[in-house]
Amino acid sequence: MTPATLSICDIDEAVRREAAEAQTKIQDAWYWGAVGNQQAHAVHCAIGIIRQHVDENGTVALEPCLAALRQQRQTFMDGSYDADGYAAATIRAILQPFEAALASNAGSGKFRMGRFFRKRRARRVLASPPWSVQYTQQ
Repeated sequence: MTPATLSICDIDEAVRREAAEAQTKIQDAWYWGAVGNQQAHAVHCAIGIIRQHVDENGTVALEPCLAALRQQRQTFMDGSYDADGYAAATIRAILQPFEAALASNAGSGKFRMGRFFRKRRARRVLASPPWSVQYTQQ
């Protein structure tokens, strides 16, 4: 049996959406305070975890990456850094495509040919922001 995988293209939208929301809140810090920085930090942590489990073709090993993201979310929930829960919620939003793929078993390797055609797009995704940007806490 082939280990379950997921294309980076399938999670890119969630990561970009969360990164954009964090950036908006950083720009509106007069209202949000440190929330934008907390969310940006969570996006950075998620990207770091995902990059540890992605191969050169943009294919993510589903189960180990999902477990690591869940652990990071729990760490945020258990710590004092994320008292209001925004960082944990950011990780939760990024987890949704992973959990959907696992539930539907869409990542089981059945669509190998489709993933082959998405390889070039996956490489572009990994080379573009927010995937390629180093996080600096403000």
